[in-house]
Amino acid sequence: MPMQRKGRKKPAQLSIGKIMNIAHKKMVFLLIAVLLVLLILSLNLGYISASSGENYSKVVLNSRNYASKTIPYRRGTITDINGETLAVSEKVYYVILDCSVLNDDKVDEEARNETVMALVSCFGDQGITEEMIRTYLTEQPDNAYIRLLSEQTAEQIAPFQEKQNAEDSKIIGVWFEDAYKRLYPQGELTSHVVGYTIKSEVGQWGVEAAYDAQLVGSNGRTYGYLNSDDYLETTTKEATDGNTVVMSLNAGAQRIIRKHVIAFNEEHRDEAHDGPGSLDTSVLVMDPNTGAIIAMYNYPEFNPNDYTNLLASGLYTQEQIDAMTEEERNDARSRMWTNYCISSTYEPGSVVKPFTVAAALESGALDGSESFYCDGGENFAAAGYYVSCHLRSGHGTLSLSGAVAQSCNDAMMQISRKTGVKNFTKYQSIFGFGKKTNIDLPGEANAAGLLFDADNMKEIDLGTNSFGQNFNVTMIQTASAFASLINGGKYYQPYVVQRIETAAGEPVSNTKPVLVKETISEKTSQMLKSYMRETMTVGTGKTANIDHYMIGAKTGTAQKLPREAENYLLSFMGYAPADNPEVLLYVVIDQPNAAQQDNSLYVTGLAKNIMTELFPYLEITSSDEQTAADDAIWQYNE
Repeated sequence: MPMQRKGRKKPAQLSIGKIMNIAHKKMVFLLIAVLLVLLILSLNLGYISASSGENYSKVVLNSRNYASKTIPYRRGTITDINGETLAVSEKVYYVILDCSVLNDDKVDEEARNETVMALVSCFGDQGITEEMIRTYLTEQPDNAYIRLLSEQTAEQIAPFQEKQNAEDSKIIGVWFEDAYKRLYPQGELTSHVVGYTIKSEVGQWGVEAAYDAQLVGSNGRTYGYLNSDDYLETTTKEATDGNTVVMSLNAGAQRIIRKHVIAFNEEHRDEAHDGPGSLDTSVLVMDPNTGAIIAMYNYPEFNPNDYTNLLASGLYTQEQIDAMTEEERNDARSRMWTNYCISSTYEPGSVVKPFTVAAALESGALDGSESFYCDGGENFAAAGYYVSCHLRSGHGTLSLSGAVAQSCNDAMMQISRKTGVKNFTKYQSIFGFGKKTNIDLPGEANAAGLLFDADNMKEIDLGTNSFGQNFNVTMIQTASAFASLINGGKYYQPYVVQRIETAAGEPVSNTKPVLVKETISEKTSQMLKSYMRETMTVGTGKTANIDHYMIGAKTGTAQKLPREAENYLLSFMGYAPADNPEVLLYVVIDQPNAAQQDNSLYVTGLAKNIMTELFPYLEITSSDEQTAADDAIWQYNE
């Protein structure tokens, strides 16, 4: 009989049914656990929805369509040399309505009504009505961007924001888009030099156009997204504001000039014509030792804050404006915006006589010891013309200095004949007539086609050019060249912008005087200054003298084309101190509003009024100060 072994018990075997039963129980337990978690989450969500659901909905609805927004840059500020603001961009806001938010299914009628009535309450005085808003919501239900109002100030939107931010507010679907508006705090004062902008960001005319690239910045942007809690998360790239442009212009000097020019024009407004005055009056003030423009003023003027307004310019009546075609209005505005000092050409008259003398001295045709006999004019037989002096009876015998001081046409014609066509035209070119000065302003004219050259200048042309007729210049050409006559012969490029800074005040660039060329010798410059000092003591400029200042000058009276119309351009070019100039003043009155225009007292009177106030303001060295300094040196030397 076989032997039986001892060992472990054979394990019990589970049936498939038992295994399935165990797995089912585990799944039931897991399902119960998941359901419990979901129940807890649901209870929490219910609580959140009950307590803060409306706030979450407002976050989602208010940010859904404009979570990504542009941050506009601020256009750079323009100031005068002393930091006075001439142009600035101030922050404004556009009121934006998002119909798609207000028409969302999640928005109840109460929130919609509250929003509409808040808009009407806060902006009703600007034309926002309930009917308007309801119409937008009905006719443009999906439009996410409707600009209700433009260029609102912070004060104007504050009442609505207060309602919008109230704890119990249901206002949604309205937001404020940032923007900037260009403003010119000084109005007309510097309009022709500063210019203006269109759409508050595109420079037109003046510094606004010339330095547009410096004044323009770059937009920033806010990038937004909704996180898992339905909150708006943002990433911001800040805008870069434009640079600040600091001009060489002095706003205080500009005010002095404007005051006296307007007073002059008001005084003579109705002497020859009815209605608004028609004359152009322009004044240019320059540092003759650097080329920096201290003042540049034109009348008639315009307001850059309302740059299309023809009536405000004083050039036209409303009746005249109404009768214009659109093309005529545009032409009229173009004239209104034109900077006469750099863009208008004219026959300069006698202010160029010192240039005629300078050319003769520099070319060796004269040495300064000569005298001239004026019998009242010169005969040009070949051309069949007799050209008279302004003193038709004649000045008699004049020294070279006397010829300048008395502004003798006859003497100038004789001097130009000695100089000759070749040298005369050579020095016209050296002095820059017919060429742009390259001042840092747009619209400069060159008058190149309005000058003779050596090949086409006839004897009579030489004669009339010698006293400033039959060729054209601009004010900036003449002033820049004249500065070289009185500063020792140095021709500097004129400029109106002194430096550029970042919006934070950090330096970007600084303008240094640019010496373009030398026109005449120091010796010739000294001789000319003595001649022009005589103009103010015994010559044609003596009525412009002011107390306490030694002034050198040259006056001008040019008869305009057509000659028979007897229209004139009057001018005065003065500087002080006479021996060592610190400032140059150029005044031009194009067709004085008077029955008898060729009266130099108009321009010398205006120049005197300006200099009386301007020179002390600019702290120009007075004759009293110079005398005291000379006495001190004399005592020291003893």
